[in-house]
Amino acid sequence: MADEFNSWETSSGLVDEYSGEVIDAHFGYKEEYRNGEALLLFLEIQTGDPELGEGGIITEQYPVGNGWETGDKGKTATHESGRAKKFNGNSGVGLLIDSIRDAGGIAALSKKGESNEAASYIGLTATFTRKEFSMKNPDGGDDVKWARMLVSEVQEGGKVKAASRSAAKAEEPVQEEAASDAKATDHKVPAALKIKLKKLAAECDDHDTFVERAYEIDGVDGNSAVEDAVGDEGFYATLKG
Repeated sequence: MADEFNSWETSSGLVDEYSGEVIDAHFGYKEEYRNGEALLLFLEIQTGDPELGEGGIITEQYPVGNGWETGDKGKTATHESGRAKKFNGNSGVGLLIDSIRDAGGIAALSKKGESNEAASYIGLTATFTRKEFSMKNPDGGDDVKWARMLVSEVQEGGKVKAASRSAAKAEEPVQEEAASDAKATDHKVPAALKIKLKKLAAECDDHDTFVERAYEIDGVDGNSAVEDAVGDEGFYATLKG
């Protein structure tokens, strides 16, 4: 039975679910995100609904993680080490890839190329659902919550579902994803350094500022485990409480 409209329920005000085809993809930077120094994967998704995005096209962005860059006008992402590396499962791109795998879409994409090649994502037709993440704050205070648009269903034949602005559809997976995000913020950071980072987080109004200032603290730069923690928005949210 279709859900009945209830005016006493509230919504997030955001599009919580839509379907569409990825018509373009590239790696690049955005000035508003970490001062334009952190690599992102941009997906342009044609939803077929002119009321969404720009003429029906929604652009989603997924952080690639620390140490990644692009030098060929966004066609590929390469690691600064010069070695072939897998994306971190806790990064935005890592969560996206895992969601595509869970929906059964990896085989089709892998035939097009590698995960670090933007063109591999073009043609993906899927339902994107706002996944809400929640975990208990180990330092006390309110639970830490955040969200990402991830693939919940891979579709064949280009069939596109209507967009939904109801948060109800996103509530069911929250409990399952919370366990995943608990892992995402479970970084091995020395206790003394964590205290300094916690103090810094309290002084910063956003994650970008936190990242920029964190590298001024001794023990952060050059320590890959700590760098990964600093780059994790969930870790920042946990510290900030």
